[in-house]
Amino acid sequence: MKHLLLIALLLASQLHASDAPQRYDLAKRASEIDPRAKEHPEIKFAFIDDKGKPAELQHAVVDTRVPSQGRLVIWLMGHNQGLFERVASYGYHGIQPHYANGWFAGVTKEQYEDGTGLRWEKVILSGISHGSTTAARFAMHQKVDRVVMFSGPRDNTQTWQGEASATPSNRFFGFTHILDGGWVGDHYCRSWQLLKLHNHGSMVDVDNAKPPYGNTRRLITNSNVKNNSGRAHTVVVPGGKDVIGQWLYDDVVRYLFTHPVDPSGPAVPMDADCVMQAPN
Repeated sequence: MKHLLLIALLLASQLHASDAPQRYDLAKRASEIDPRAKEHPEIKFAFIDDKGKPAELQHAVVDTRVPSQGRLVIWLMGHNQGLFERVASYGYHGIQPHYANGWFAGVTKEQYEDGTGLRWEKVILSGISHGSTTAARFAMHQKVDRVVMFSGPRDNTQTWQGEASATPSNRFFGFTHILDGGWVGDHYCRSWQLLKLHNHGSMVDVDNAKPPYGNTRRLITNSNVKNNSGRAHTVVVPGGKDVIGQWLYDDVVRYLFTHPVDPSGPAVPMDADCVMQAPN
C-alpha cells in the first residue's frame, strides 16, 4: 500500500499549487511516483503492456468545490473517468492504483501489512469484475468503511466469501446486470449470499425502484443492452449517458457509495434459485 500513500502525497502537492476551487484529475506512472517500484512478472506486475504501452498509469481525483466527507475511494480496475467524477462530487478523494490483479489467490492472511499506513476505517474499496473480487476479499481481512462491488465477486468455485470477515456484512454493497455471464452462472448471487447480504434486505431491481431501495445491499438491473453480455458486464458503472444526456444509474451509484451503513433492510431467506454448491 506504499504506492497509495505516494499517490495521496502527489495529490496533496497539486492541491497546494492552486487555490482556485476545482476538480483535480491527476495521472502519474507508478514507476515515476516511486523509483523503487520494480516489475514482478511472476505475479503479472508489469510497467508495459503487450502492445508496448505504459501499463502502470495511476489516477487520483478530488473536487475542492465540494465539502470533504473524509473518505478515500480505492478503485481496483482500469481508470473510469465517469465514476471518478461521481466520487469527487460526493466529497470523496479517489485513487486508482496499478496492482497485480492476478496475485490475490496466492496471498495468505499472514502476508498482509499491519495497516498503520492508512486509516482503513475511512477507506472505501471498490471495483468491477476481478477488481470487485479483490476488493471484497481484501475487506475480509482488513476492516474498511465499505465495499462497493460492481459485477462481482466472481468466484463460484471457492468458499472464502463465507469465512469470518473483518468488515461487517452491512458494509458490502453489490450491483449487477442480470444478463452478465457472472450473474447467469450464479457467481454473483452465490458470493452475495455467502457474504450474508441477504441479511440486509431483498434483491431490488433498480429499474423499478427508487432510493433508498429498501436499504438493501443487493441491486440488479435489466436495462436494454441489446442482449450483449459484455455490455451487461460493464454498463453498471458510469461510462456513458442515456439519450437525454443523463449518467446511467446516477442515483444507484450515489446510493452505493454514500448510503449510511446502519439502516438495513429486513433479513430474507436465501434465494433457492441461486446455486450455492460449487461445481466439482
